[in-house]
Amino acid sequence: MLTMIVIDYIEAKFPLRGEPSAPNAPWPQPQYLNVSSDYIYIDPEFFIVYSNLKNCDIIDKAIERYKPIFFPPKLSIQTPNIFHENQIFLSVSILVKSKKCHIYPQLHDDQSCK
Repeated sequence: MLTMIVIDYIEAKFPLRGEPSAPNAPWPQPQYLNVSSDYIYIDPEFFIVYSNLKNCDIIDKAIERYKPIFFPPKLSIQTPNIFHENQIFLSVSILVKSKKCHIYPQLHDDQSCK
């Protein structure tokens, strides 16, 4: 069963402008997106998500929260028979420019993704 809900207004006086996102589109929309049919293998044994901020609860909890999303337990992940080194994704780096661990977003935070 597939259900799709589209919200095209918040209130009659506040219609949402623009077009709805395509199914499975990343959100927020990145500034640059390169789509291809190539696969990149993520090895659950060696894949690391790390941050330049150490002992920051928000970042540490986010990394833990995303681990099951990267490797859902319901899917069996098998090593491909043949792959090249450039097809193995080993790490994700989270760089926090302010070098401060804030509990709440700050007024002038830059949340851009690069």
